[in-house]
Amino acid sequence: MISPNNWPDSCDIQYGDISIRRLSKMFKVDEQASVRGFREYKDFPSSLNDNIKPLMNAVKTLAISSAEYKINAELNKRFSNNEDLLMGISVLDPSNSNFLDKKLIHPFALSYMCDIDTLDSELNIIRKSLKQFEAKYHSIKTIFQFHKFLLDYQLAFFELYKLCTIAITIPVSSAACERTFSCPPVNNFKPFPYIKTWLVSGKRSAMEENCPKRLKVSDNTYKSIWSCLKK
Repeated sequence: MISPNNWPDSCDIQYGDISIRRLSKMFKVDEQASVRGFREYKDFPSSLNDNIKPLMNAVKTLAISSAEYKINAELNKRFSNNEDLLMGISVLDPSNSNFLDKKLIHPFALSYMCDIDTLDSELNIIRKSLKQFEAKYHSIKTIFQFHKFLLDYQLAFFELYKLCTIAITIPVSSAACERTFSCPPVNNFKPFPYIKTWLVSGKRSAMEENCPKRLKVSDNTYKSIWSCLKK
């Protein structure tokens, strides 16, 4: 909306006012000044006036600030005061001596907004169901085998299935947090060694003119197919 590239060829004086007001409220800048500045900016897009500058500066930081907020939230959630959370994950492992302990699993369930009453009902019958399953098929010794069992019976154990799914996917979903520690700055990335390796291995450059041309397919090629579909 703010970028002139996104404007229509012809727009009236009130074009974009609603969006500018919404953005102004979001970033807590002067709403009336922003609207007035945006109208002036539409007349002279080559230069920024003082009224629109605060909103423009706020919008430019949106992508960075929202990403940092999400990463910080994940870091705080996973690495700060999370003993109860980690304990709740561990009791979903059948090899744990406290396997499916209600008191230990409740903090983990609450952090992911599970229905505690439904969860308790599931915990009351899950052990008997597991014994019947193991007597008929095979023993369940790992959290992945337990998750497979819950997957087959997720209608009966929905809350447990949800928690177990979260427990086994947390290492994957925490990649964003780990990236903040291990990822080098983008400015330091040097792509040329990778490009040379790509070309030496026989791959083609996008600028190469000798790439094989696409086969031209005439409309007659598809006539037989369309005739079959029409029958």
